[in-house]
Amino acid sequence: MVAPMRALLVSVVLLLTLPLALRADRRGGPFEGVDLEAMREAPAREFRPVGTTSVVYRVRLAEGGLIAFRPAQSGRPRGHLAELAAYRIARALAMENVPPVVLRKEPLAKIDRLLDPRFEEKHQALRSKIHVRAGWVVGAAIHWVPDLTPSKLDKPEVREGWLEALRVEGARGEHSPSLLRDLSRLVFYDYLIGNWDRMSGGNLQTDPSGERVYVRDHNLTFGESLAPRHERPLLERLHRVERVSRGFVERLRALDGPALDRALAPDPLEPHLAILEEAEKRAVLARRRAILAHVDALVRRHGEARVYAFD
Repeated sequence: MVAPMRALLVSVVLLLTLPLALRADRRGGPFEGVDLEAMREAPAREFRPVGTTSVVYRVRLAEGGLIAFRPAQSGRPRGHLAELAAYRIARALAMENVPPVVLRKEPLAKIDRLLDPRFEEKHQALRSKIHVRAGWVVGAAIHWVPDLTPSKLDKPEVREGWLEALRVEGARGEHSPSLLRDLSRLVFYDYLIGNWDRMSGGNLQTDPSGERVYVRDHNLTFGESLAPRHERPLLERLHRVERVSRGFVERLRALDGPALDRALAPDPLEPHLAILEEAEKRAVLARRRAILAHVDALVRRHGEARVYAFD
């Protein structure tokens, strides 16, 4: 009993000493003030499987809120940690359009018991993919975005339009400045975290106005290296973006090794677990250097006033 009690005490102390930024989202924008502790601790009332290619549940909490719960999966045991790392890095970059993420733990028996009965067959098909430890399931609790709106921004012909608008000499078209700012940041962010899956279909959604992009679904990110077939399109988009956000670049410059370590402080649910492995962090820092080298080259070629088009 001594070891479990000690682990519990460490978790409680870590939680109580966490900065407020790890207890509530303070970035501004649509998720400002989201209660991270409620996402982690509020009792669940209902589970409903909603994933298509991966295991994801919509969870209705007893207090009435909703979260998406992506459990660790046997085929990708660190996918839920990738979701958490992507959010933490986005928060360090002040990307207010990335939904908050914390870790959450549920007994598998409770998921079975509170399952929406209409989805029993789908749950049983997914159940064998869930990674279970001593009857418990750990996963990423992700803030549920209620107004996700499908977009065609990932369609090749539409993507060409906004990539052209992000060239210094490109035609702006009808894209709003807020949408172009989000898309400029998105291209850099996806390369930074190694997200090769953004343009595969259905992963680029907006708010109802179509002027803000919600940046979500990051379980396939990070890794020590990217396969050439995945890295090539990421690099191609990166090099086509010439109009950038000054604030994003400034915060990216500040995200050096120590700052990255601070951003990826352990989650209090598993205080001894590294959110990213050392090789993954080195890969992030290498991609960071590539992004900054690209921006610096753009500034030398076109001047700051034309390159830093967004705040």
